[in-house]
Amino acid sequence: MTKSIHLIAILFFACALSCKDYPENVLPPDKMKFVFFDMMIADEFQNYYAGRDSLFNFDSIRVQNYLDILKLHKIDSNLFNQSIQYYKTNPVAFNVLIDSVTKYAEREREKRFQLEAAIQDSLTRITDSLANQSDTSAPVMDSIEKAN
Repeated sequence: MTKSIHLIAILFFACALSCKDYPENVLPPDKMKFVFFDMMIADEFQNYYAGRDSLFNFDSIRVQNYLDILKLHKIDSNLFNQSIQYYKTNPVAFNVLIDSVTKYAEREREKRFQLEAAIQDSLTRITDSLANQSDTSAPVMDSIEKAN
């Protein structure tokens, strides 16, 4: 009996979180996750190059990348900043956002691995096909040489 009460409470809590309306000036997790994900990727890209180049101006490039990402997602910096402040002050909403970003990243990673596997499979089949071709026929003379 207590297990079913706990299960109902958990389902109710999960529904309340997923059905939650966010303020008008806040990006909901289903939109914010794409922006957040792209910013994380940009940061990782910058960290990779910052370690290789001592003259790399990390801060100015990061700001420009963030502005480009906001432009890509058609979001102004005020809306993004208000959203970040909202998520900072609402840990439950922030956890929902982070879970959403994590699941999205896992799906993107799986897509990438599937694509790489398909490309590798195609290259293997082409290589095998070329290796199995037998070119034992005699060379054919060029038609220009025949005319002379």
